Amino acid sequence: MRSPISRALLWVLHVALPPSVRPGIVGDLEELHPERVRQRGLLSAGLWLFGQVVVATVRYGPERLKGAMQWGGGGMRVGEMLRGSVRQVRKAPGFAAIVVLMVALGVGVNVTVFALVDGVLLTPLPYPRPERIVSVSEDNPNIQISVGWTSIPNFLDWRERSTSFDAMALFRGRSASVETEGDPEYAYGAFVSEGFFDVFGVQPALGRGFTAEETRTGGPRVVVLSHGLWVRGYGGDQQIVGRTVSVDGRPHTVIGVMPAGFNGPGEWIGAGIQLSLWRALAMDAGDERENRSYSAVARLSDGATLTAARDEVEAIHSRLREAYPDGNGEWRSQILEWEDLVVGGARAPLLILLGTMVLVLVIACANVAGLTTTRILARRIEMATRVALGAHRGAIVSQVLAELSLLVGLGGVSGVLGAQFALAAVKAGLSGLIPRLEVAQLDGTVLLFALLATAVAGLLAGAVATVLSTRHDPARGLGEVRSGVSVLGWRIRGGLTVVQIVASFALLSGAALLARSFQNMNSSDLGFEVEGLTALTVALSWDRISTPEERTAFTREMLRELESIPGVQSAAMINSLPLSGSRQVQRVTIDGITEQGREPAMAIRGVSAGYHSTMEIPLIEGRLMEDADMEGASTALLSENAARLYWPDRSPLGDRVRVSDSGPWLTVVGVVGNVLHSGAGRDMIPELYIPYPLETLTSKSFVVRTAGPADALPASLRSALRGVDAKQPVREVRSMLDWVGVVLAPARFQAMLMVTAALIATILAGVGLFAAIGSLVRERGREIAIRMTLGARKGEVLRLVIGKALTLVVPGMAGGLVLALMLGGVLKGLLFGVEPHSPVLLMSVAAGLLLIASAATGLPAARAASVDPARVLREE
Repeated sequence: MRSPISRALLWVLHVALPPSVRPGIVGDLEELHPERVRQRGLLSAGLWLFGQVVVATVRYGPERLKGAMQWGGGGMRVGEMLRGSVRQVRKAPGFAAIVVLMVALGVGVNVTVFALVDGVLLTPLPYPRPERIVSVSEDNPNIQISVGWTSIPNFLDWRERSTSFDAMALFRGRSASVETEGDPEYAYGAFVSEGFFDVFGVQPALGRGFTAEETRTGGPRVVVLSHGLWVRGYGGDQQIVGRTVSVDGRPHTVIGVMPAGFNGPGEWIGAGIQLSLWRALAMDAGDERENRSYSAVARLSDGATLTAARDEVEAIHSRLREAYPDGNGEWRSQILEWEDLVVGGARAPLLILLGTMVLVLVIACANVAGLTTTRILARRIEMATRVALGAHRGAIVSQVLAELSLLVGLGGVSGVLGAQFALAAVKAGLSGLIPRLEVAQLDGTVLLFALLATAVAGLLAGAVATVLSTRHDPARGLGEVRSGVSVLGWRIRGGLTVVQIVASFALLSGAALLARSFQNMNSSDLGFEVEGLTALTVALSWDRISTPEERTAFTREMLRELESIPGVQSAAMINSLPLSGSRQVQRVTIDGITEQGREPAMAIRGVSAGYHSTMEIPLIEGRLMEDADMEGASTALLSENAARLYWPDRSPLGDRVRVSDSGPWLTVVGVVGNVLHSGAGRDMIPELYIPYPLETLTSKSFVVRTAGPADALPASLRSALRGVDAKQPVREVRSMLDWVGVVLAPARFQAMLMVTAALIATILAGVGLFAAIGSLVRERGREIAIRMTLGARKGEVLRLVIGKALTLVVPGMAGGLVLALMLGGVLKGLLFGVEPHSPVLLMSVAAGLLLIASAATGLPAARAASVDPARVLREE
């Protein structure tokens, strides 16, 4: 299957080549390109195809267009115009190469980022009328809790009493072990209630969805498979409906298979999550209202607005607060658009990056226009002479525009080709970290954007070319050539250079802010020692290991196996790894301190003895957990910030805490250092560590610390798991050093892209300033020679040139400072540990730009000061 770029290039040949040669050339390339892809890879094959298209177009294109149209009355034919453009390009290969490179850079980076924006933000979710899908949940301003959670009783009341929804369903994500026709497979799935698929407007391609009977407690075990699992695990068996498959060690009847591409609610559960199955959620109305472990999703009815639905659900919830003050007293309902939950966190960073790349395109266009100005001014004598001899102005303008169109077009195609490979690299490097990243591609919308971006570059350069080519009459044009001065040319180049400096200042300041922010994240205290740590994460089959005693026995056996691996110094277990973003926030009762209904919220971490010593988390006060604490399960540890928040005036040691009304009282025996669980750049939330026999999550992460190389450790960890339970699939094995890199990858990508854009912009601005001052020195060479003949010193000449440069640099820096302050305000939400309007960073950026401006001005100024007046005047 050909890529969009290869199809576009072959389409160019279909249009550009004459019928006499088109079938042979296009047919050969269509056959050779796939073979070259297989032999040398996509990048090499794409560059080869691009070169072949350029050669064939230049060689045969004029023949195809010959006589197609004429300019004016008796003007220049298109074929002649193209041949003339090729001749001009050959005469000035340096100019042509720089223009193509400028346009390629500007278009390439814009197309890459726009492809991300289009795929992540602009492409609708793959459901019928996705804008009608909403999340219905609860929020408590006194508790830091992830958006989107509620309880079963509250959901049932909302569904029964509301009229704003056509369908409403509850779900809960859960990993599982699936026995397929091959090896046992780790799968991520969801428990869902009746009507779940109705909310998304998608029904199973085979079979059916869940009934009300199947979602009652004690209902039959049934499962709906994803298209991927159906093909991957069961060979796409058309008779799969009604077949019994083993999920978590227990038989389930397959009642349906979803169509390819359906992934709800995986896009909300996490970026890169692909659901493999859906099981019936047991809807127990007697469940506690405090148990907000579920998520609700609904489809708005045709007549309902989002505002009306919010008002109705909040009115229902206000009555629930009155009826159940203990469970609902401080909670408020909230309804959010499903799309906002999925991509809301990526919207601001992507739009900021797109705006940044637009500034790069502006700078590139300004550079192309400046180069065009210099090129045309260098040809003034030629153009003025042709007009004086009777050449039509339209023909001259057409010739200039044809040359620019050829170069800009080549630059645009090169930029799109580069964007294809840049996008592939981004998708490979950030897979699973940006929501809906897999949707991003160079489709028709993105290619249209590329065409518009290329057209912008061409129009700006073309406008400059048209003005300079048609402004003067022949006598005035020849007079300017003799005097060497073009006021209009200087104004155009000067204005473009100021624009470049303004944009460069803003981009450099933004890049400095993001780079410093990333540096702060990278060097921030994680709370544990990363080196030498490797983690194995297992999602236990709930039905196969269903009781707390069975889960405790599994954990104990795993720890024994891991500690026996050669080279392992220590091993421990926690229910959610640091940096995972998992909160698991619950209310905690502090004996004798808190009142009912006003208990503080803490993240609950179930750990084994030795966890804190294995992770090298410092002990602040008291002692760590010991093996005996796992047996009695009556002790707990607090994080330092939890102790400081809730015991501000005394030590918490010896006090008792309880996670739920039915849970046991736990005695605080120690305080440990804060650990970053919520991801880089976020706050460390208060945490309570409890013995692992008390925690109920099926996800367990085992961490081991080794002293030396750990290349063979992942295989040993998997072998240890097989020794304990061969049917438990591994969810992930990763060194903590790698995991830190993954967590920081989005911030690194954003900073890297911003820094790259800023460097490109600064180089382009420096080149533009150098070209403007250099052109001025060349044009005013006669004037400088006369001044020096009349007694002007080199210092005066230097001041003249530097003064002209300052007329560009000063307003550019001033405008750039204003734009940088505005950009800092936009970036504020993305920064960590740095102020958006940091005076030190702004002064550093200003100093750096001044240094670059000095370098760009210094060489032309030195050349002007070293002019030999006698030689210049003799040449005149």
